[in-house]
Amino acid sequence: MDEAYTPIIIQFQCTDYIYSDILLVNNGKLGFVKLCLEQFDADGAKAAWRTSIDLKPSAWAWRNLAVLAHLQSNEAEALACLQRAWDLNRHTLELAQEYLQALCHTRRFDEARSVYDSLPVAMQGNDRIQILHGRIELELNNLEAVEQVMACEYAVVREGETELTDIWFEMWYRRMAEASQRTLDENEKAEIRKLYPSPALIDFRSIAK
Repeated sequence: MDEAYTPIIIQFQCTDYIYSDILLVNNGKLGFVKLCLEQFDADGAKAAWRTSIDLKPSAWAWRNLAVLAHLQSNEAEALACLQRAWDLNRHTLELAQEYLQALCHTRRFDEARSVYDSLPVAMQGNDRIQILHGRIELELNNLEAVEQVMACEYAVVREGETELTDIWFEMWYRRMAEASQRTLDENEKAEIRKLYPSPALIDFRSIAK
């Protein structure tokens, strides 16, 4: 399966100096406050974003709280915060991608499909959203939909990424397991990989694969 939920828009890292724009509300006016922290103050950041939300709910404050929860390995809280962010902003592609990633990571595939189905057609057609759609349909065992996703070319995929080939082979494992009415062993899976190699247009594994 693809990497776990990974924040896209802002990548926080615990370095010596961290600069971040945080949306705050002051007397009803929105403004950006530039922060420079010698050490990342997680508690202080959380309190600031919570205060911001109390004054005026913001998708980005909720989204930043999700990033913080993710960094603290609290995936349930991260997902809850992303859901609040999504409820406030359903038109930003990157937020849709993060929310779908989080739903997939926590194996809430029915919910992920509902979110995908609610997206505008243009947003659904985004490469990363389509790859997530392939994972969602695979886990819901809709293999015809998976095959449609596998028939496309994805310009955003970097060399070394394996999600597309992982989905491709898992699709064939499931087909063969269903046909034989039994669980496949590793030797059988290896044989399937030989019989049904991944198409070149979705195979971005390294040369040393």
